[in-house]
Amino acid sequence: MALSQVKKTIRNYAALSRISNLPTCLSNLLLGAGLGVVLLQGESGWPDMLGLFLAVAMIYIAGMAMNDIFDRKFDHHHSITRPLVAGQISLSNAIIYMLLLGLAGISILCVGYSILVGAAGIGLVLTITAYNYYHKKKKWAVWLMGACRSWVYLLGLLSSLPPKNIAGHLGLGSSLTMLIVVLFVVGIGLYTAGITLVARLEHLPLGQNSSKKKYASYAMICLGISSPLLGYAQGWPEDGLALTGLWSLTLLTGGWLWRAARFAIAGGKQTRHAVMTWLSGMALVDALALMSLGLSTQSLISVGCFVCVWLWHKTIAGT
Repeated sequence: MALSQVKKTIRNYAALSRISNLPTCLSNLLLGAGLGVVLLQGESGWPDMLGLFLAVAMIYIAGMAMNDIFDRKFDHHHSITRPLVAGQISLSNAIIYMLLLGLAGISILCVGYSILVGAAGIGLVLTITAYNYYHKKKKWAVWLMGACRSWVYLLGLLSSLPPKNIAGHLGLGSSLTMLIVVLFVVGIGLYTAGITLVARLEHLPLGQNSSKKKYASYAMICLGISSPLLGYAQGWPEDGLALTGLWSLTLLTGGWLWRAARFAIAGGKQTRHAVMTWLSGMALVDALALMSLGLSTQSLISVGCFVCVWLWHKTIAGT
């Protein structure tokens, strides 16, 4: 096979996989583990985190392939450039690709981590499958997509808790601490559901359902910049530099989400830009939350994830 053909094949599978969004999975996991470390006295090492990211990345890519497999008929009318519809990847190859990566990802979680992490991985796979099956049929499927992201945060959190004493670590949290954990996990699920809701309206006539897009957009700004308030329960960072970073990130995140909101409210073809801006902004939301928890290194890595997604979206579409 010629080198040019190899490059073309890699690019086609990269498009099928939506790999430009993958760094958001890492920032999600970092925040989930950060919640476990700071609020529940867990532990998180980089080898475990990288293995977890590899597994989740495989499951994510399998889910994207599954999405295109289920959406073939719809894409023939609305997204003719997608690899399956364009004939760049055969249906049989896409199915094999999906199964191999999905099984590899769930195997890593079940074999290499605790029973609860494995169970959460299975929950993620089932939720992804349910979303892909229902999302063009049922309006409530947007909540399934939100649940998919919530599972990723839970995977990060559970991975930070020692397998032999998970119950003990969960018991360490006060009612306020557990409320903060729940709010973070539910909040990102709502944020993701908002992205999916607006994305569903992309192909509608200009102006239709504009009020839904407006309310969803403003709600996502509020959700995205709310973590400093939640972090207040743990106390503001005492270091002046960290505090400056916290408020700088708050302004950056708020401005980026406002940019997405303006795209969404404009409607039409701008909706696609809104969705991709929100997707990259998810890593900023994670970075802000991590800084609120006092985890500056993980926060900077999440900012790096944001930059990667933003740049990669210029060559590989995130939707």
